[in-house]
Amino acid sequence: MRDPELADEAVRDGRQVVVLFGAQSASNVYPSSLLPDEVEYVVATDDGSLGHHGFVTDLVAEYEAWADQAFACGPHLMLARLAQLAAGRRARLGVAKLGRKRGGGKADPLGSTAARRKSFLQVRWSRRWAVPWAPAWGCTVIGVDGPLRVCREGPVFAAEEIAWPNA
Repeated sequence: MRDPELADEAVRDGRQVVVLFGAQSASNVYPSSLLPDEVEYVVATDDGSLGHHGFVTDLVAEYEAWADQAFACGPHLMLARLAQLAAGRRARLGVAKLGRKRGGGKADPLGSTAARRKSFLQVRWSRRWAVPWAPAWGCTVIGVDGPLRVCREGPVFAAEEIAWPNA
């Protein structure tokens, strides 16, 4: 788990927090003792050695209806699948789009801090570089509006900022 501080902060703010954690096996699971007691911790292991037998993305449908926001970090294919699920969330849950009143607020520009904070799914991008610095765009991820530098514009992005492959 990359950001246990995120769970700590949410609990301090009085929010309900559920951590869905996926791993290959029980030996790779983040210790629940390092999370606040108020956090519900749900584990999925690929081999079924602990918790749900399967991928962590299998658990999303059970929790997404009550969630106001989701935060994810992990392998690229998992993030792509979560982004795909988040994109279809409104339709699956039967949420209607409501029109704005005349003169209503404009949408925040994609990539802005405000837009990222309002996004249902925020992803934390992690790349491993061959060198401790990235002068040759080694930290680049492809966004819908062009390249995004993880080391500058990130490492956290709204899921809709990333040009995801079909997952």
